[in-house]
Amino acid sequence: MCHIRGRKGKGKVSKTANQENFPVASLLLAPNVRKQVMEFYQLARCWDDIADSPTLSPEEKHAQLPNQWDNPFLNDLLVAFHQDASQNRYEDWQDLLDYCQYSANPVGRFLLNVHGESGSENLSDSLCSVLQILNHLQDCQKDFQEMNRIYLPQALLPEGESYENLLSQSSCALPLRNVLNTCLDHVDEMLKPVFNLPSQIKNKRLRYQCKVTLLCAVALAGRLRRQDPLARRVELGTFDKFLIAYKGFYPL
Repeated sequence: MCHIRGRKGKGKVSKTANQENFPVASLLLAPNVRKQVMEFYQLARCWDDIADSPTLSPEEKHAQLPNQWDNPFLNDLLVAFHQDASQNRYEDWQDLLDYCQYSANPVGRFLLNVHGESGSENLSDSLCSVLQILNHLQDCQKDFQEMNRIYLPQALLPEGESYENLLSQSSCALPLRNVLNTCLDHVDEMLKPVFNLPSQIKNKRLRYQCKVTLLCAVALAGRLRRQDPLARRVELGTFDKFLIAYKGFYPL
């Protein structure tokens, strides 16, 4: 189990795979692959907890995070964790996508790699970036209140408004709602070509995993349009996930 050495003692890893919005290591993945995926996930979660620790200074976070790793996909994730340790604002949409290139896309590329898949990396990148951005929208207030971190692009905010003020309210004011909707418009555009991804994956287990993850993303994006993430956390329920798992057996 990973621990964080902080000023207020040690803390365990914050989430398990079963607590994530999107499938991490579906039981349908082959056992040998599932083991590799869970080892990858647990190490990444350990580093994520260090980068997100509210009790560690940026200098302490950098000191506890490795600078490099022998796995190239984990090595890319480390770039994002070090970035999280010291950067807490994002200028524009491209700035956010550049972050996702290291914080999310290596996960999809790792899954393709362990299954011997190639040629679908760009579509995988789009899906993984979407998943990351949806998570930022879900947790926009929590990230600000607990870590003073705002992933919403500053360029999307009208002049005279501040995220610090908007995210301190109990519900979405119109300027914040407009920012969320603009982000979701970008997400919808990014998802359109991703519907071609499952058909490009040869491994049946991974293809199903991909379809379920894509359907989760579409469902959550729709829910984020309809609901207020400041009023309560917007997430998929057990029935939603069951229905999506069933739909995953059918063509998109």
